[in-house]
Amino acid sequence: MIQNLSLLTASALSLSGDSSSEVLHKEENADQAAISHKVEHLPGFLVSPFEEWIAYSYFGHSTSITKSTEGYVVATNGRQNTSEPKNVVIIERTANGQWKPHVFKTPKDFSSDPKAFVSSPVLFKVHPSDAASMEYLLFFRIGTGYETKMMQSLVFRSTDGCKTFMREVLPEGIVGPTKCKPLHFGNYLVFGSSIERGDPSNKDGTSSTNARIEVYDLRTGNWFQSPELTTKKAFGAIEPTFCTFEKDGTTWIRMLCRNRSQGFALETTFTLPGNPEEKEIEWPKELISSTLPNCDSGLDLIDLSGKTVKGKLIPSGTVIAFGNFLGSRKALEMALSSDGGATWSKPISIDSRSGEFPACYFDEESGLIHLTYASNKPELPVTKENQTIRHLEIDPASITLDGENPWLSFF
Repeated sequence: MIQNLSLLTASALSLSGDSSSEVLHKEENADQAAISHKVEHLPGFLVSPFEEWIAYSYFGHSTSITKSTEGYVVATNGRQNTSEPKNVVIIERTANGQWKPHVFKTPKDFSSDPKAFVSSPVLFKVHPSDAASMEYLLFFRIGTGYETKMMQSLVFRSTDGCKTFMREVLPEGIVGPTKCKPLHFGNYLVFGSSIERGDPSNKDGTSSTNARIEVYDLRTGNWFQSPELTTKKAFGAIEPTFCTFEKDGTTWIRMLCRNRSQGFALETTFTLPGNPEEKEIEWPKELISSTLPNCDSGLDLIDLSGKTVKGKLIPSGTVIAFGNFLGSRKALEMALSSDGGATWSKPISIDSRSGEFPACYFDEESGLIHLTYASNKPELPVTKENQTIRHLEIDPASITLDGENPWLSFF
């Protein structure tokens, strides 16, 4: 067990990056206004007209999307020109449908090193089943390299629906989420973390990527941490995400990871006791190959188990995976599972031109999945430097596979 989070400062922090400001002010700056660009309608399952480019003036990469009382909110590591370091940018969808970006923090706020950059912000509601709750957490890392020892993990808490944030201190050794939101599992938040060592470009066996599970107890504020999980090949597991399934009357957790060494994603399964203070968590000991094709640029899951879509209760084990399953890092697909991720459908194309690092959020009120991902600006060559953020809304009830709705019986 690791000690609980402790409050660093009682002053709220400014989205503009001015840490001396006690109250965060949302500036309506016309120069920062997001430009909403309509794109071609993708047939089959997308809900028109909600296909938009977010903050078109920003170059973005990894994203995280959630919903506040005032609308949808996206966090990304973005910049307005490619010569700048990546900042933490929070982008809010206003009542008139426009997206407004605000620079939350820059690398200079934490480091004097000109090589410092921000990596993979993760934003989520702490108590999603409580409509009245205004509590959100924002995690991100900052450093001069992707090795874990070169990165500092940071967390900020909002208690007013993402209007203001206060920094908190993570216990020593806690990495936090590497890319994906945590799984809400009873009284726990289950985070997927990556431990990276060495330069990924080195092929001499000195680099490694291992997965780790970090569990936060919402009742006590205590953290619990698994051993590092890897495969026989050290350079393997990265960026875990989770779904659930039922087995012998118990709810189990399946963890899926990107795999840097093989053709299929990696997985393991485990469950959590009612009170880890009294009964020790039995952590998984290894990762094995899953039946889901590997993603080269990020994986995320929507677990629809127990959710309501169009007035129908979705059965346990209903999961949608988003990633690059067909071998191209520049194309985005999704795959479907009805058994908690044990088996998967063949991939369904979402964006065949440009799509990386998907992030998803299920809005139970509307019954729609909101998907954000890095996509190339259509007027520019397809390169990593030319990416901005695209937002899609997906209706699970209208997904088609080979011309048929695979979940027709649900609806």
